[in-house]
Amino acid sequence: MSAIASCSSPKPSPATTDGGYGSDKAIAAFDCGMIQGPLSANRFYEDNPTYTDPVGDSASWTISTPAAQGMDSSRLERASTTLADLPYTRSFLVIRRGALVFERYYHGSAKNQSNNVHSASKSIWGAAIGIAIDQGRIPGIDTTIASILPSRYVTVMNPQTRTITVRDLLTMTSGSRWDEDETETQIQRTPDWITATLKLPEPRGQARSSTTAPATPT
Repeated sequence: MSAIASCSSPKPSPATTDGGYGSDKAIAAFDCGMIQGPLSANRFYEDNPTYTDPVGDSASWTISTPAAQGMDSSRLERASTTLADLPYTRSFLVIRRGALVFERYYHGSAKNQSNNVHSASKSIWGAAIGIAIDQGRIPGIDTTIASILPSRYVTVMNPQTRTITVRDLLTMTSGSRWDEDETETQIQRTPDWITATLKLPEPRGQARSSTTAPATPT
């Protein structure tokens, strides 16, 4: 099952189903007020509020030790000491062979907290796409987004946008027109940020080229 959601409103959005790749495509229920946190001002760029998860997920992890997984715990401790001296480090987790073997938090952070990592999330999305392809939820990176997104999004795309592929999004080469500090302001005023992003026009008289992160709705 593929899922898609957009935090453009602080009110909960009900789960619905729609067309797209596979017969069990779902648009997940979500509560942006909870996701964005009490400090959220419903802006495209948040002021980095910390989200605290009210439900612990420790039971869902397989826990092990560095030694049991063939790692040197002393080296991890030295790395942790170095990271602790950096002012913006929040956490250091090491996963080996599917098990969590090392876990440290710094500067008041905790295991049930999540902080805005900005563009570092691109590497996470890249890994998530790889998992989705491996599980058969997305055919491949050369698949067009029009063939896997719900039909309500496809109907707003222009012909050029319908040719954008998953690869284009991962490499930030969708080519959508974006004016920094202007386009995002326009998008945040709309009720559906995904729709607004998909309706962005192509650059005037230019071939598809690199687009900065905000215009790449991965």
